[in-house]
Amino acid sequence: MSTPSTSQNPKEEFNATIKFPAGDFVFKANKIGIEKSVDSSGSECWVLKAFQDTYKDPAIKSGLADEIFSIQLTIAGETSANNQPFQPGTRPPILTKNSGNLFKIVVIKPDNGKPNRYDRIPHWQIWQYNLLVE
Repeated sequence: MSTPSTSQNPKEEFNATIKFPAGDFVFKANKIGIEKSVDSSGSECWVLKAFQDTYKDPAIKSGLADEIFSIQLTIAGETSANNQPFQPGTRPPILTKNSGNLFKIVVIKPDNGKPNRYDRIPHWQIWQYNLLVE
C-alpha cells in the first residue's frame, strides 16, 4: 500500500522541528509518501518519506530545487502496547524499523558561467543525519 505524494486534504501537513547544536531547523514538507515495506531483518514496516524543496529565489519554483531536505522514518508495521525506542537510521536502500534519517541534498550548478558537457546532468551533494525521536 502507498499513498499519493500530494495530500487529498489541504489541511493535512507534515511538520517537524530538528534540533541542532547551532539552532533549530523547521521542516515543512511539500511532498509526502507512505509505503508498506520490509526492513533488513524481514519485519514489516511503514516507510514515511517527506520532502521540503527550497529555492534561493522563491519566485522561481520551476526546474530543480536548490536544496532538498528529506525526512525518512521507518516505523514497525505491528502495533505495540508500549513505546519503542527509535534508533539511528541506515543509508537507503537498507531499512531498519523504528529508525529515522534527515537528508540534505544540494544541487551543484556550474558557477563559471561557461556551459560544458555536464551542464545537463544534475550534480548532487548529500548529507545524512540520524534522527532520534523524542
